[in-house]
Amino acid sequence: PAERVKPALELLEGVMQEDEVAKQSGASQVNTSLYLDSRRFVFLEQHLAGLADRIKLRVRYYGLSPKGPCFFEIKRRQNMVVMKQRAVVSLEQGRALLNDLSRPLPAEHADNLALQHFQYLALRCQAEPKLLVRAQRAAYRSVDPSIDVRLTIDRDVQWQPPPRADVLTPKPEGWRAASLARGQHAG
Repeated sequence: PAERVKPALELLEGVMQEDEVAKQSGASQVNTSLYLDSRRFVFLEQHLAGLADRIKLRVRYYGLSPKGPCFFEIKRRQNMVVMKQRAVVSLEQGRALLNDLSRPLPAEHADNLALQHFQYLALRCQAEPKLLVRAQRAAYRSVDPSIDVRLTIDRDVQWQPPPRADVLTPKPEGWRAASLARGQHAG
């Protein structure tokens, strides 16, 4: 909840610091995620049921509109451990893959295990683009480089159905404010 952000950051002072990569984008960065799910919303049902082992398939890019690379991600939670597999592809390749998930991977990504796994899961579950989500994000990481702990704080969370013509390019007028229940988070 917004009222807990400042006290939490004060508590973590000296232990967490702003993420340098995210800092290059300014005080906060905009991230946009396209979530994929099956026709029966299997991944959403896993999440809502609080299953100890669940996954999400998403494609993320940074900024208000797609430019530069996009990131095909598999986010898996097993009990309290969250793991992420991520493949970086050009925007053009990402669009082509999303238009036909059964197409062979581009030659330069043929050995990319994360992208292969994403494609396999998407095809196995008959996943398709379902939802675009955008948020302003502040990112933090552990001060100790030997500890990989990260914290992200999202605000101004918005959503829209993915446009049919180009699922990665949102309609500027299509954003709707997301209202999150207390204790819930996006992404």
